[in-house]
Amino acid sequence: MTGPEAAQPPHDAPPAAGPGPGPGQRPAPGAPGPEEERTEELPQEARAAQRELFAHTPGFILGDSAAFGGSLVGGAQHGVSGGRVDGDVYLGGRTEHHYHGPADAAAHATGEIPRAFLETLAAVFADGPAFADALRRLREERILVLSGAHATGRYAAALMLLHRLGVPAVHALDPETTPGALAGRLTRPGGHVLRDLPLSRNRPLRDTHLYAAREQLEKCDGHLVVTVENSPHLPGVTPCAWTPPGAEDVVRAHLARRRPGGGDPERLLALPPVAEFLAAGRHPAEAAAFAEALAAYDGSEQALARLTDFGQAAVEKQCRDWLGDPATGLRDKAFLISLAVFDQAPYVLAAELADLLYVHFQELQHPEQPPEIPVFGPAAADRLAFARAVGEVRGEATEWGTVTQFTAGFLEERTPRVLLTEVWTRHPSARPALVEWIRGLARDGRPLVRTRAAAATALLAAADLPSTMAHLVDPWATSRAYGPRVTAANTLTLAQLLGAPVVLRLLTQWCSDGHGGRRWTAIRAFRTARPAPPGPGRARARRARRAGPRGRRRPGRAGEPHRVTPPCCCPAAPAG
Repeated sequence: MTGPEAAQPPHDAPPAAGPGPGPGQRPAPGAPGPEEERTEELPQEARAAQRELFAHTPGFILGDSAAFGGSLVGGAQHGVSGGRVDGDVYLGGRTEHHYHGPADAAAHATGEIPRAFLETLAAVFADGPAFADALRRLREERILVLSGAHATGRYAAALMLLHRLGVPAVHALDPETTPGALAGRLTRPGGHVLRDLPLSRNRPLRDTHLYAAREQLEKCDGHLVVTVENSPHLPGVTPCAWTPPGAEDVVRAHLARRRPGGGDPERLLALPPVAEFLAAGRHPAEAAAFAEALAAYDGSEQALARLTDFGQAAVEKQCRDWLGDPATGLRDKAFLISLAVFDQAPYVLAAELADLLYVHFQELQHPEQPPEIPVFGPAAADRLAFARAVGEVRGEATEWGTVTQFTAGFLEERTPRVLLTEVWTRHPSARPALVEWIRGLARDGRPLVRTRAAAATALLAAADLPSTMAHLVDPWATSRAYGPRVTAANTLTLAQLLGAPVVLRLLTQWCSDGHGGRRWTAIRAFRTARPAPPGPGRARARRARRAGPRGRRRPGRAGEPHRVTPPCCCPAAPAG
């Protein structure tokens, strides 16, 4: 046979694989890779896909810079152009001013902290388990390095340590003070506090710095507390590890101050919204803010509703702070997002796939630079503490049986949904990187990873359905391969369970769509859902499965009746 007819595949032949991307070309969004074309010729059986879906579904940057070209600086001519110039060149007269004074005489902001502020803080301060030992060391050594995790109240503890010593005044040092210049700043008697000293490999705080500072403190009869985040850049220094007080202790201290005769605090702490708030491992500042709301509780339903809403508002604020803080690095933000997707899943998955998201972020923010991933980084405990998450060893079900794995999850169960919604709707510049990352997850060979990709996309759909459909779901549904279609079906099934708007109407329309991939996806979504969604969509899906001319029978397994394949599974269905 020759001519155009010879080029047409038979009606029931599988779709041609088509030419793959050329060298150096990326595959089109949603398009399957070579392995996907070869191995995913048939879809996974619906019931097996359903079991897999529900087994793995989660519970829930330089400012203005001068342009140098020849002798041009910022567009203006400076110096001499051309040839070689040695020595100094003066254009016009020259005046020199010589100032004599102590070395490093640049102005540094320092001042006394008001006594009233210290007294107010002392009235509501909860010591915590590490306070007594820290106070003993400060009294004996005159200088104390207080280290701890982010937002654990280190600065308040430093102020209270100096206050408890009974110093006549507490002076705040310039946070830009370098370790080498520290001793020169200690010129007054009393207490000194240096808040969140930035440390790095090129700027460590050494024991020699502390020796010099201690000598100066002995001369002026002073004491110093330096607060730092947990850091390896403390050679020769033994920091005092700060452990914050419990959230309940902070709330009790504030209640005692604000409601001295306001009844039994146990009755307030037993309220359901209070117990729920305290169980999420709150930071001291959050607990203090919550205590103010609790102190205003008058027993009314409106006051109880305000307490309930406070927890949600605290989660939203925390997620905004994580993503919006420029001091938080891209790698940390990538880990937070990855942990939101893999909440209550093995920690290694969240960490491994967070690095892939970090690569996408680097390519988006610095496309001219090759992305780099540090091979070794912070310990798991430090990363989880920053994310306000916990880890535990527990059994995980796999296709080979139960295995023991270290799993991680947020203390506050609302964090994953709020965090993913925040990054998708409030940070649209991150969308290209996030979309590419989720597409990669959907192509992963591990069922749990693919299912979490669908679950995360369902959360995004619940927040912004049109954008999620355009970027992710529709390219999956119209893919030539079955794997992306299954991911699309799983996404829409979970989005329906999450209450995403108009998903049921969308599936109903797709059952009669002109593109076979969309029809296949809609019917798979209806078959996956248990119970099946009511309404006309289920009936239309049933009619599509019984469709006559384009429906074709395929033999079942031994002992099984023949089943009719829905027309959207038919390779000869129009491509739309």
